[in-house]
Amino acid sequence: MKNPSKLINSIIKEELSIINKKIIGPVLLEILKYKIIDKLKINNFVLIPKNIIDENEEIITDDEFRTITIKLNVFKSSSTNLNSIIKNNQLIICLNKIITINFENFKPKKNLEHICIPMTGILLPEGSKCSFNYPKDAVVLNLITSNKSQSIEKSDEVTI
Repeated sequence: MKNPSKLINSIIKEELSIINKKIIGPVLLEILKYKIIDKLKINNFVLIPKNIIDENEEIITDDEFRTITIKLNVFKSSSTNLNSIIKNNQLIICLNKIITINFENFKPKKNLEHICIPMTGILLPEGSKCSFNYPKDAVVLNLITSNKSQSIEKSDEVTI
């Protein structure tokens, strides 16, 4: 497959059209995680990092309630990102190699290690402090969601 980002983008657009528009944030990402992984398995998705044309490509998909940024990252050599703070809710799906994610638990402030095997993912909530360890030739799909402001309350005080 020469351009896996087009396949992944089409899967996401198709699933977003099916999912209720008012589902946003971590719930949306959790639903998308299972839908994307299932569709990739159905399509017998085999990824060869050397054949990917656009590495680290970013695609933005949005509608009236939510914006989703899709990033397909290819790591040509092993890489480590230490103490990154997640700004928006983020879904990380490992596509071909085992990656290690260390994150700080909110309540007891304890560091936890998560090993993400191929075709699995993890949802990282906004404000998480994480460290990532990517091996050589790892391909990782990142989905970052930001919600558009949709207030259901009246913004003006109306008096009679």
